[in-house]
Amino acid sequence: MQFVAPYLTQLNGCRSHVIFLLLIFFLSACAEQKKTTTVEPEGRLPVLDSAGALTSGLAVGVLPKDWVATGPSDIVKKRVSVVVQDGVKALKIITGSETFSIVRRTRAMLLATPYLNWSWNLSTHGPGTHPIRLIIGFRGGLRGSAKPENPWNQKVFASFGENFPEFDRSLTVTWEDLALQRGTLFLPAPKDGKLMPRYIVRGGRENYGKWWPEFIDLGDLYNQVWPDDDMSRVQVTFVGVAASGGKAPTTGFLSEVILTR
Repeated sequence: MQFVAPYLTQLNGCRSHVIFLLLIFFLSACAEQKKTTTVEPEGRLPVLDSAGALTSGLAVGVLPKDWVATGPSDIVKKRVSVVVQDGVKALKIITGSETFSIVRRTRAMLLATPYLNWSWNLSTHGPGTHPIRLIIGFRGGLRGSAKPENPWNQKVFASFGENFPEFDRSLTVTWEDLALQRGTLFLPAPKDGKLMPRYIVRGGRENYGKWWPEFIDLGDLYNQVWPDDDMSRVQVTFVGVAASGGKAPTTGFLSEVILTR
């Protein structure tokens, strides 16, 4: 038996080594999957907060794995940076000739975290809708035979590639020229094709260049736009910012974007 023991020890050592290698392989494979940020135990999901994402890769022009950018490959380094504006740590977005977006993948049930909070400070621009806006994606509320090929349901960012989070509904939140437009919800007509429903959260050129806190009830807006959907199944799959291209360059700052209950 004393001659067998060393071989058993070697065998057990080999097994341990194999198990260790398999574990490393499994963890590596998991790390390659698309990362998604989820809701904290207290019911908050910080999408863009000064204590988290703003201090990570975004600060050096590199996207964390749970973020996705669309547009030219160098768009993050060219158009996005982390700065301190009027004492507020913020994401700085500069518009240009290119249309682009930067969004964070999320996994949150809409009814569990229906409120979207954020602050922004936008520079003046030409007439019309400000080129910097928020975009939110949803998935899961379609009932029965409903298909996402209908005009409002189309993947408006389908051309951006498979890395963009999956969604079947989407909403854009904008800033308009006139303060009186605040609180208006626009629903695109079928002839408008891929346009998203648009909610005007603030307006007025006199309000540019200042920090404004915002708060909207995504659950209420979703129910107004898609009243026949199953709200209990709807997930928020991404939250981010988009910038229209082709206009004179302008600047915007975004801070403390949080989903809450």
